[in-house]
Amino acid sequence: MWDLTIDARHGKVSDREKKMAEIDWDEVARKRYEEIEKIRNGQQQQEEEEQRQREKEETERAKEKEREGEDGSGEEDEDGNKKKKKGKKGKKTDGENEGIVQSTEGADGQADDAEAGADEGGDGNENEDNDNAEDDAQQPAQPSGTAAGPQLRLVNGEMVLDEESTNIAAEQAAAAEAAARDDIIVEEENDLTLRLNRLTGVNNRRRDPRERVPAWKLKSDPWGEEETDRFYSALQMFGTDFFLISKMFPPKTRKQIKLKFNREEKLDPQRVTDALLGRAHHPHRPMDLQHYAQETGTEVSDYTKYDSYAHAEQVIKESLKDKEAAMQAALAEEEENARQAAIAEEQRAEAKRNLEERRAGRRARGRKKMGAGTLGG
Repeated sequence: MWDLTIDARHGKVSDREKKMAEIDWDEVARKRYEEIEKIRNGQQQQEEEEQRQREKEETERAKEKEREGEDGSGEEDEDGNKKKKKGKKGKKTDGENEGIVQSTEGADGQADDAEAGADEGGDGNENEDNDNAEDDAQQPAQPSGTAAGPQLRLVNGEMVLDEESTNIAAEQAAAAEAAARDDIIVEEENDLTLRLNRLTGVNNRRRDPRERVPAWKLKSDPWGEEETDRFYSALQMFGTDFFLISKMFPPKTRKQIKLKFNREEKLDPQRVTDALLGRAHHPHRPMDLQHYAQETGTEVSDYTKYDSYAHAEQVIKESLKDKEAAMQAALAEEEENARQAAIAEEQRAEAKRNLEERRAGRRARGRKKMGAGTLGG
């Protein structure tokens, strides 16, 4: 049993293990620590907003270039775009004529292929093979993907298993198939340093970006007496709205403020109750925007730019009009693309049916030509 369970280190090292051995994990750990510090300090949210703004500007510039290209395509490119437009409106191209069945009936009411077959005798099969070859050439090329699973090959008149086919590289096969097709967009994501677990999605969906790190990585400075007094003062203003209170104690998060509240409830529950109800030595203190702006490091104008709730709602609705228009345009474009895809699929199916009808007619004419001139004909 020892011989079976011992690791003799004679196994084959995988390509993934080789790539992971080349990674500088100390550098990866340093980058992870820097990322966590950015999240705690609220810098990541600002960087994400800047990145989204840059992507939005690049998208708008690309759309403007596309519109300019569409407006001047007929004048700038005389042999390219203009010819395509003429092919759509005027004479159809070879690809569009693929699904159209040409008439084989002549002016005298007889089929041209039949007359040609009667003159040439038994060459009908040859013509049929040539026509089938042309029809096959007209069909769209299918992607040449590698066959999955073990394959057999013929050796000295016997079927043997191909050993190379037993090693299936799924990633290489998918890459080869995607390279053979033009309608597939490949997005490669193979970051071996990416760490995913059951809490990854949970942390990324948190409202406060500063909380998008595991709880055991969050560090909080010890609360002093001065900070505790400020905490009770904020508790009188905002009650148990720990998210607003957390803005007054950067880089502490809402969860850390909640833990502080739970701790104070156990240590001095009467003081917490007095602060919430405005009793005794903790009189009720109204919310002061000037004080809150000073504590959070923001401008008072950020909180006083709306006259009322209705005014704020109206401004927000007006700001969302452009986004709603963009969403409607995107939905309309998606519906149009789906409609065009359905039309193209219907045209391909119609072309395939017409092609089968043409082949069936040629096979029938070929059988008639083979029987011509015989005793039974």
